[in-house]
Amino acid sequence: ITTAVNDRARYIGDGTTVYCVNYQKASGTAVVVAEITTPAFIAYSNAVLSLTGGANTKVLFEVEELDTDAKFVSSRFTPAAGTYALEAYVATAESAAFHGYALIYKNGVSYQFGVRLTGAASGLIFPVTAVVQANGTDYFEIYAYINTTANTVSGRASTWFAGYKI
Repeated sequence: ITTAVNDRARYIGDGTTVYCVNYQKASGTAVVVAEITTPAFIAYSNAVLSLTGGANTKVLFEVEELDTDAKFVSSRFTPAAGTYALEAYVATAESAAFHGYALIYKNGVSYQFGVRLTGAASGLIFPVTAVVQANGTDYFEIYAYINTTANTVSGRASTWFAGYKI
């Protein structure tokens, strides 16, 4: 790929290798990096969710944009056995000083923390990514932590969850 100023790329890493998920030229032209294997899904939130201050809150993703194998149900991804790349963004609309992060839960237990971010007088987007192993009965969900009660920002560009087999 020949890169240029204002091109956009999304990457995910497993601690050893970094994978380019997709790449879009500044002109808007998408560049095929690699074929995404299935199952794969993309879901996003279309409703504001109140995050409880000081607690991990499950994030709901009501709209499925892609679900190749019907493995994403009720805001939960339950894939066949294999290795998967997972990524989520949780956007907040808090207007005071706060800190928080997104988490990937595996089988109801926190599995991967995202980057802890601190904001003041504006919202933040909490990202989280992981490469995970699934055994066929494992399930994955997204939670968010914030130190004060706040609302999420809904919509495809703000609060979403995606994954695919690698």
